[in-house]
Formats: sequence, C-alpha cells, structure tokens
Amino acid sequence: METVQAHVEGDMITFSEESGFYDETVTVSLTKNVEVPASASIFYTLDGNDPTVEDMRYTGSIHLDKKKDLMVYPLKAVVYYEGEYSEIYEKTFVVCDDVSNELDIDIVSITSDSENLYDYEKGILVQGRTFDEGMKQFDGNGMVGGNYSNRGDEWIRNAHLAIFDSNGSLAAEQNIGLGISGGTSAAYDVKSLKLYANSIYDKDFDKFKYNITNEEFQFASYSFVNEYNSIRLRAGSQDMEFGNIRSSVVSRLAQLSGSDSCTASKRCIVYLNGEYYGIFDMQQNYSNSYLAKRFGLENSDCIEKHKGSEEGVFTRTGISGYFDSDLNDPINRQVLERYVDMDNYLLYYAINVLCNNTDWPDNNFEMWRYIGENYENNQYSDGRYRFLIFDTDMVFNTTLSQEFFEGSKGDTFVALMEKMYRATGSNFYNVMDSVYYRDKFITYLCDLLNTSFSTESVIKIIREENKKIADIRSIYYDGEFVKNAEYYVEQMIEAAKRRPSEIESSLVNYFGLNDKYMLSLKTSAGITVSWNNMCIFENDKYDNHYYNGVALTLNQQAYPGYTFQYWIINGKKIYNESIMITDEMINEGEINVEAVAKINDAPQVIISELSARGYSDWLKISNVGNSTANLDKYYISDNEKNLMKYQLPSVVLMPGESIIIYGSKNHNSLGDYICNFSLNENENLLLSNEVENLFCLTVPRMSTDEIYKRYDNSNVWVFCMDD
Repeated sequence: METVQAHVEGDMITFSEESGFYDETVTVSLTKNVEVPASASIFYTLDGNDPTVEDMRYTGSIHLDKKKDLMVYPLKAVVYYEGEYSEIYEKTFVVCDDVSNELDIDIVSITSDSENLYDYEKGILVQGRTFDEGMKQFDGNGMVGGNYSNRGDEWIRNAHLAIFDSNGSLAAEQNIGLGISGGTSAAYDVKSLKLYANSIYDKDFDKFKYNITNEEFQFASYSFVNEYNSIRLRAGSQDMEFGNIRSSVVSRLAQLSGSDSCTASKRCIVYLNGEYYGIFDMQQNYSNSYLAKRFGLENSDCIEKHKGSEEGVFTRTGISGYFDSDLNDPINRQVLERYVDMDNYLLYYAINVLCNNTDWPDNNFEMWRYIGENYENNQYSDGRYRFLIFDTDMVFNTTLSQEFFEGSKGDTFVALMEKMYRATGSNFYNVMDSVYYRDKFITYLCDLLNTSFSTESVIKIIREENKKIADIRSIYYDGEFVKNAEYYVEQMIEAAKRRPSEIESSLVNYFGLNDKYMLSLKTSAGITVSWNNMCIFENDKYDNHYYNGVALTLNQQAYPGYTFQYWIINGKKIYNESIMITDEMINEGEINVEAVAKINDAPQVIISELSARGYSDWLKISNVGNSTANLDKYYISDNEKNLMKYQLPSVVLMPGESIIIYGSKNHNSLGDYICNFSLNENENLLLSNEVENLFCLTVPRMSTDEIYKRYDNSNVWVFCMDD
C-alpha cells in the first residue's frame, strides 16, 4: 500500500461531507482517488474501531440517521488493496436538533481502536494484566493499580480528536496520542484523559491550536497560551457525583485573585468511540512547553517541576531547612527568598485556605522553577520556586470530605496550624511564626475575602459553573443523580457562606486578632496604588476592613504624563513615596487615604499597545498628555546603539489620539505606517526623542491573536486577546 500511496497525489479517500453539526440525517459518500487501483476496496466503521476487511465494505452512500438523542458518528475509512491497508481517514458527524442551542457547551469526540482501550495486555482503560500481576504481590497495604495506572510513552495510544465549540463549529480535528491522567481517580469508571499532539501522530499537526481560556477572564499578567503539546480532560475525580464543578470554580477564583499558579479550564462533554463518556474540564496541561510559553521563557528544557506532598517536595529540593529557620530574622528571610517566590507562596496558600482544600498540601502539591538564563525584565526566569494549583476536587466541603478520604476532612487553615490531617508535614506553621510573613498572609486573606472570595463572588461563580452543565446532567443522567448533584452544589454554597466566619475564628484563635479598622482608599487621576497582589487605578475607590496591628504598606506609581504629588491621610498631606499604615492613624475606627497626582503641562507620547506574533506585528503610539504632540520628534528602535532607527511619521497627535505603526514584515500593513524593523520576542523596544531614551520594554513571547497593552494607559502591562 505504501507503493500505491506514494504515487497518489492527495488523500486516497474523499468524504462528500465535512465533520460538523447536522440537524438532519446525513448522507456521506466515499470516493477513491482516481489514481487508486479500481480493484481496491474501501472498508469503514462507525464505532471508533480501525477498519479491516472484517468490517463494512463500502458499496454506496452511508446514512447517518437523525434520532431523538444527540448522535455522534465517527466515520473511519481505509483503502484495502492486495492485503495491505492505507492510512485511516476519519470525519466526525454530530446529528441532533439544533445542537448548539440545546447544549451550549463544547463537544469533544475521541476515537481509538477498542484494542487500545480494552485489551487485557495493552488496553489503557482496564485493570488488565497490571492488576493481576499486582494482586499476586499485594500484602493488604495501599492499592493495586491497573493498566490505567501505567504511564510513559509505551502507554500512549493512537487516537483521533474532533472538538466542536458551543456554536457548533469544528474548532480542531487531528490525530493524537491518548493516555490516562490522575492517580487514585484512574481506577474510576470514567477516567481523566491526557491528549498529546505530535507529528508522530499527525504529520500536519504537531500542536493543539485551540483557546481554552475561561471566557470570563479578560486580562492577565502572563500570556494566554493557545497552542499546546498536550491537553488534560478532567472527569471530576472525587467530585464527579457531587456536582462536578469544584475544579472549574477554583480555576476562576484563582484567576480572579491575580494568581499565576492556576490553569484555565473549559467545560465540555466527551464522546468516546461515538458513545457519551462524561462531563469534563478541558484544561491546559502544566507541561514544560506550556509553562515556557505562558511565562516567556526561552528554553522549556530548563524548567524543573516537583510534585507530591509539601514535605516530600521541600525535602527533595533541599529547601525545607530554609522554611524551618527563624524567619523573624531578615537574613534568614533573604536566604529563603533567594530560592522561593514568597509572594507567590503566600497567595497560593491563601487561595487553598479560603476554598478549604482538604486534599492538600500533603497531596496535590507541585512547584516549578526555571534554571536557564535569567532575563532582567522577566521575573519568572529568576530561578526561584513557584507553585501550581491543580486537582481541587475537595474544596468548600464539610461533612462531604469524609465520603472521599478519611484524611481529607475538617478545616484546612486549622490543619495547617495544627499540623494534622493532610497538613501533617507542612512548614506553614513556622512561616506564620514570622511577623513579616504573617502580616502579608493576613492581608491577602482580608483582600481576597473582600474581592474574589467574597461570599457574593463565590456564590455567583458556583451558580454560573453549575448552570453550564445543569442541562447536560438532565439529558445524560437519571433523576436521582441530578437531584444529588444539585444538593451538593447547594452544600458548596452553604460552605462558602460559612467560610469567612471560619477564617475569622482561626485568626482570633491562632493570632489573637480581634479589632479591625476601615481603610477607605481613593486615587486621583493619573495614579495607581498597590499592595500585595492588589492594585487600584485612577479615579477609583476601595474600602476594606483590616486588623489592627497588622502591617500594611501602600505604594503609588504615577501614570505616564503625570507626577506624584502627595498622600492625604485623614486630611493631612504626606509626601513619602510609599506609606505604612499604622494603628496611630486610626481615627474612630477608620483611616482615609488618597493618592494624588498632577498631569504634566506637556505632550506625553507613549507606546500603549503591541502585538508581536509572527507576521502580524504592530505597535500603538498614543499621546496621553494635555497638549498636542509632533510625532516626528520621536523615534522607535530595537537597538540600543541606534535609538533613531525609525523616525515616527510627521503626524500631529491631539491629546487622547493614537496611531498604529506596523512591523516591517507585517502582511496587513500595505499603505500604512511601516517601520524598518520587526517586533521579536525577548528583544527590547525603545522610544526616544532627539536627546535621550524615554522608554524601554522587552517584547514578551505572545500567542496568536494576543495583545500586550498598558492597562488603562498606566504603567501596568497586561495580556489580553484581540477581539
């Protein structure tokens, strides 16, 4: 067949219809390439198995019937000639009344030959030989794994993937590698899956090109990666029968909290070999390639990850001793922070505490670092450890925890402070002995409980995530299952309502905190105020309660074209660049703070946005000052030794106006302003006048359709997707 295929231009089989959604019975014709010998036959299947001569011979049009229920038809076909088979050709047809309106969720179809899935020796979904061999040596301790527990390349099977978005459009279709994901949960009937893209599976697609970003999430301090080597499909694990929304809820809460430790997720339903398999979370996988793209790191081989329990991970990496030292000593803190991003650590622990993750940190604990070249303008290249949130199936629970695991119960905050349950090996208690870290952690809790983790925010997200799959449950599951799921969703909401008071009780019990004051913070035009992971922008207001005696430092930064003037604290002007809030400032339980800036009496030309993906590079030049700007007095460059490489055009920009400058290779730039260089990742982009360099920005690694921009024209840069 290879000889025949080598002489055939194009595909050996042509389908009359393309993969897609259909609201009527579909009739599909298969046609052999004219260069295929006339005596060759086509065989096909509709059950996901690889076609052989034992299957249906194609003799005429194939009718894919519309039925009452949604039908997914995976049509596989091969050419058979003189004892040999061609490669497999496959299309996927979804047939149902108005599918997109009925489900409003992505549909993922996966096919793989049944031998790959269910064979005793090699099937990845069964107990198989691995279980039987394990039972021979089982001593009654622990668990015996099955074929589904095995990992490595030898346990990845050839498969085919088709993804249809909620509008019914085909979003991705390619041949893939299919494996199993998860630990204990791999023994469940419905298993989490891992999908692999590589040219060894499909010569035309060595990556997945698909946007998994939460639709509710618009801005981030890191790249919205939309090309992947692998994708994880989480089946819900321990949460499968208890609502199956906890993982997606935590993903959204963590992103709203400003965390870079979480992965985006997207709800979907999975069909396996044409049969409904389950409701899943489609997630970006924490592969080295993904982390490198997300954080703009040059070499994915220089990323190291460590996974297991907190105690085990800290011991293996040799950092446990730094956590055990006296962290009230500034020198010891300095040593610890040489190895660990402690702001990342504290926010990571705050999120897990607030959602009461009872299967952590003695489980589901992972951290990573980059050990390649340290780039001055990329904090993630500094070689310090940072943390990753995953497998959050046991959150917002109380009595429910005991139905999962005996060790996963109670209150995570209490467990951390008492070193019990899933926190017996944690160093967190010693970190909280440090007044410096304790104050920062408590401030994280206060701000998160006032924003992303407010009762209103958490309940809203729980209800939204439940709504995404509520109709799916009613279609695919019986009434008892649906009733139980809704019951446990309501239990989640009740747990979320209780969580703030539980946190406050722990702060009283362990730190003796009782008294609070109200901080009312305002900003004038042209200034931001930041602390911990919080930032408020110009002409904004933020009110929150904080604990007396807990240190809080506020920092300000004027917008381009503005100059910081002073703080106003309870009516008194303070001219310090930053201020520390102290108990002496409290006046009748309140502190009123305003940060004030003044616009400069001059034009202010800035680089406000850019895109540097492939041949679609461009940048936006804006005037954010209060008078007109003659752009021909300014220059942009990618070379510090040649600041005047490209003179901006002779254009007068009024205040608030902008123009686009295209890169030299931009295919869309005909007739527009085109500079004489391209924007390339990790290169510097400079803005100068005739006298000096005014601004320098390192161009980050960017994904397709991604923009890097100043948020609100401030000095805070964020990634967002191009509409």
